Amino acid sequence: MILRKTCLVVEETHHDFGPLPERPALKGAVDAVVSNPLVGGYVADLSPATAELRDLGEHLGELLTSHLGGASDEIDGYGKGAIVGAAGEIEHGAMWDIPGGGRVDARLADRGGPGVPA
Repeated sequence: MILRKTCLVVEETHHDFGPLPERPALKGAVDAVVSNPLVGGYVADLSPATAELRDLGEHLGELLTSHLGGASDEIDGYGKGAIVGAAGEIEHGAMWDIPGGGRVDARLADRGGPGVPA
């Protein structure tokens, strides 16, 4: 897989309603677009792609954490997902969840407790 591009966005909410918070609430998202060498045919064993997805997940977790202030213990929740193109298979997105998304989980949960997706 080739990493084609990433996109990162951070939203700071300084006040919505009620009392002013001590610090702004931060929401962030990081996206990655990768080539899919598995598209267009049947592949019985998807496991060779898992190492690449682990590395990508680690990279995305570090990128997002650094843009949210670098302190993973201040991240209250997170989500993850995959979008597969029209020529891909649902399994191509599902294989992201553990090797890639799991590395995001590990990076964001390095405060010693389990990761809790929002």
